[in-house]
Amino acid sequence: VAVGAKFTVNADETFYAQWIKQNTDGSIELPGKDGSMTTPEDNVLVTPDKPNGTVTKQPDGSAKVEGNSGTVNRPKDPDHLDQGKENIKVPDGTIVKPDGTIVLPDNGGTIKPGDKLPGATPTGYISVVYKANGGTGDDVIDLIKNGQPIKARTNTFTKGSQTFTGWNTAENSVGGTAYAEGDTIT
Repeated sequence: VAVGAKFTVNADETFYAQWIKQNTDGSIELPGKDGSMTTPEDNVLVTPDKPNGTVTKQPDGSAKVEGNSGTVNRPKDPDHLDQGKENIKVPDGTIVKPDGTIVLPDNGGTIKPGDKLPGATPTGYISVVYKANGGTGDDVIDLIKNGQPIKARTNTFTKGSQTFTGWNTAENSVGGTAYAEGDTIT
């Protein structure tokens, strides 16, 4: 039933309060696969990208990214929470279900909890994956429509006292292509 809709109750009925965690940065925390907010490792966080992004709660309990892109922080594998989380940058119009299912706009496809990117990238999109490569931090994945140019991300990973020097398409940088933060990639 949509919010504000009228309906008829023909028998005793119980109504249960529904909750979300709306954070001061505009992000919304969803319960994840277990349906409970009591397991933070399982929770899904949907954060709007600034300056124009917003995330709004939908009547079915999902969150919608609007006005810009957003980032979904969810477990890499909801059945094995010890594997950590991943951050997936999603486009405007994306719907994130309470269990972490990502529904891309314009019939762009669905990424279910436990689907592994880049292998599960929907048709018409590519996944650009940023890995810490021995450093500390959750994987970051940008979902981008085919043919859309992107800028290489600013690094958020750390590795003790070592200094980040850039990105490379090869793990050991031998034979790969090097990119600096902010480089345009087509």
